[in-house]
Amino acid sequence: MRGVVKASFPAARQPAGSRRPWSPFGLSSPFSAQSRRTCGSRPRGSIGRAAMRRIHALAWAIMATGLAAAAPLAVSGTAQATETMTVVLDQARVLPLPADVSTIVVGNPAIADATTQNGSLMVVTGKGYGLTNLMMLDAKGRTVAEHLVNVVAPRNSTVTVFRGGKAMDRLTYACAPRCEGTIVLGDSKDYFDNMKKQAEDRNKLAGGGTAQ
Repeated sequence: MRGVVKASFPAARQPAGSRRPWSPFGLSSPFSAQSRRTCGSRPRGSIGRAAMRRIHALAWAIMATGLAAAAPLAVSGTAQATETMTVVLDQARVLPLPADVSTIVVGNPAIADATTQNGSLMVVTGKGYGLTNLMMLDAKGRTVAEHLVNVVAPRNSTVTVFRGGKAMDRLTYACAPRCEGTIVLGDSKDYFDNMKKQAEDRNKLAGGGTAQ
């Protein structure tokens, strides 16, 4: 009769003070006690953390796609209004006119005026100080281009004189190099009216009329 050999192994003991889950093999269990208690008892319809992360990632991707698609529209809408054109009072600037423009609109005609030449050029003339806008529309009323027109005072070859008295009078002279009186918006009323009448009388005489 064969002998039976019995092998005895020392029982695995959990170290004192250890909080890690204990297994019969002396190793820590990969599942915590809390996970063992809740395993198999998840309520129906609940979503795990991995699924929630995938949903959040998908939502962010959709938002990023929508913002990327809307960005060119926002840029194209603001780019037209940021271009500013400076025109000196009583002077003109010539700009190329797009081929598909059928209507030109000036916000304040007292500040600037725009006319077309040969259907390919646009002439902008400064008529008064200030800022206005100029819009170009196609046959369907859509905006093709838009400019801000800033009309400023002439700075070259002009001299401004302030004369004291009961009221401060402003007089403007054009010096190139000899100084002559000129009509500029903002001058005193008496000086402006006097220079205006002289200019009108001169034009009438040049045209064969009679000065009054």
